[in-house]
Amino acid sequence: MADDVTAKYEGWFLNGNVFDASTTGATFPLSRVIVAWQITVPLIKEGGKITIYAPSGYCYGHSGYADIGPNTNLIFDIELVSIN
Repeated sequence: MADDVTAKYEGWFLNGNVFDASTTGATFPLSRVIVAWQITVPLIKEGGKITIYAPSGYCYGHSGYADIGPNTNLIFDIELVSIN
């Protein structure tokens, strides 16, 4: 899981409010993202798209992160642009 990936994505809360997005593509090490991404992104090929309904235990758990509260379930639309 040492690969860097570039992805376009949108993440939102279950109430529909978007908390983060990248329409041009963001690059990051797959090992440094939430577990939900670590599990699902390797399942798609470059150019592939996936929607993840991620329970809080695969996101930020009981700690939360920034504006994401503890025990928050999240939804992501992800397009894998490239594996670097």
